[in-house]
Amino acid sequence: MKALRNLEKNSTDEPYQSRQIVSKVGFNVLLQQIRATDSDAYVREGYFSKEIRWGSMVFICPLQTKRMTKKFNEGMYLYKRVFEDATLWLKKHEEFLLPKEYQPIVYGKEKKYICGTDLDHAYWRIAYKKKIISKDTYERGLPMPKSLRLSALSCLGKERTYDIYEDGADTKKHINLKRKNKRLQAVYELIRFTCYNMMHQCKNMLGDDFVAYKVDCIYYAESTKNIKLVEDFFEKRGMLTKQLYMKGRVREERF
Repeated sequence: MKALRNLEKNSTDEPYQSRQIVSKVGFNVLLQQIRATDSDAYVREGYFSKEIRWGSMVFICPLQTKRMTKKFNEGMYLYKRVFEDATLWLKKHEEFLLPKEYQPIVYGKEKKYICGTDLDHAYWRIAYKKKIISKDTYERGLPMPKSLRLSALSCLGKERTYDIYEDGADTKKHINLKRKNKRLQAVYELIRFTCYNMMHQCKNMLGDDFVAYKVDCIYYAESTKNIKLVEDFFEKRGMLTKQLYMKGRVREERF
């Protein structure tokens, strides 16, 4: 189990210098090599990417178009930049309070005519407004895929579940890996909880006109008054928004 111990060490507080982008074909070749060499590894498949942790390396396979994969590859330095920015922020903030944790998805009453307000790059913007990431990091991340920005932030503290491979075989067992640095985990929670907290406040402000919110997008009964109310609320908090218009049930939308 020597390889697994190394993996666990490298999955905690390393500054992301051993990450490499691979294609879908390359990902499958790596799996074949793990099996052929009877190696130990961790493997996971997420919504935006697949990942192999093998020895001291982390291999990432974006589940996107070739164009977006190229962008992902170009922006790999963001992992290190976010890590360094957040570490510096922690040195300046020895103590900080987390907002109350609210549910990321909440439903209210259905309405016949619905509109929504979506926050542009919500987590990335919150990290910038709270000065967790620098202006330079923020601006460099904007042209990059959303999945890359979210992944770079989530690596501060999000727990990830991996399939365990031992002696080249999938054991059908799983392990949850997260950072040993609890304060870095708290920084990621600060970003997430701030977003949910804003949504909760906006929900209360809308009252009976509230329909639902889903992480960074809120739906409500369509009216000029409500749209202005919501847009003004987020503008005062330094958030960028786009307006959505729709008919029908929010629950039927893919999220």
